[in-house]
Amino acid sequence: MSENELHTEAIQLLKQLIATPSYSREESGTADLIQEWLKAHGIETERLGNNVWAVNAHFDAAKPTILLNSHHDTVKPNKAYTRDPFLAQEEDGKLFGLGSNDAGGCLVSLLSAFVHFHGRNDLKYNLLMAASAEEENSGANGISSLLPLLPPIACGIVGEPTSMNMAVAEKGLMVIDGLASGRACGPRECGQRLVPCVGRHQPDQKLRISESVGNVRKSKGNGYADRGRSAA
Repeated sequence: MSENELHTEAIQLLKQLIATPSYSREESGTADLIQEWLKAHGIETERLGNNVWAVNAHFDAAKPTILLNSHHDTVKPNKAYTRDPFLAQEEDGKLFGLGSNDAGGCLVSLLSAFVHFHGRNDLKYNLLMAASAEEENSGANGISSLLPLLPPIACGIVGEPTSMNMAVAEKGLMVIDGLASGRACGPRECGQRLVPCVGRHQPDQKLRISESVGNVRKSKGNGYADRGRSAA
């Protein structure tokens, strides 16, 4: 298959992915599409939940393995959408639709590269393609559940929208799941109290937590200058 033909097929796959709702934890439809697309190219796949993966035809355990990874789940469409999120529309050389950028475009590009090199017997490395689920919600059934089943990985190429700039590292992400308790206290009630309920008001508690997280960031300084400042 020529590169132009593969390019055309990749765009058609992207349009199908856009048209298929795939919210985090609800990606079975797009997982099916990806499996069928790879099967149509003669590639055997494995699947765990909604994670789909495959290795090159001449996989050799003695060679290093390069992981090609991107996700096929999406967030739910914002109420401010002005287009049908599930209708793939081409305009001025761009393809619009939910998940077209994050991360459908990356995903079909990596899938195309994998198909292109899949049958080569002269590679100095293995290729492992993984289309993963539950990235948008950092779910337990995403790439983290898949990694223990995969062969050792020497390095990975991860597709995410970065304005076509290569990123060599991430600052990381810490999610704090907490509960702020307190009493509901409206402005009028507060104004009538001799001692305002500052510190006991739920929004005030949340503000204090946010300030505490910010102080941790400041105390750690900027140890990774090449990755930019951290934020809270």
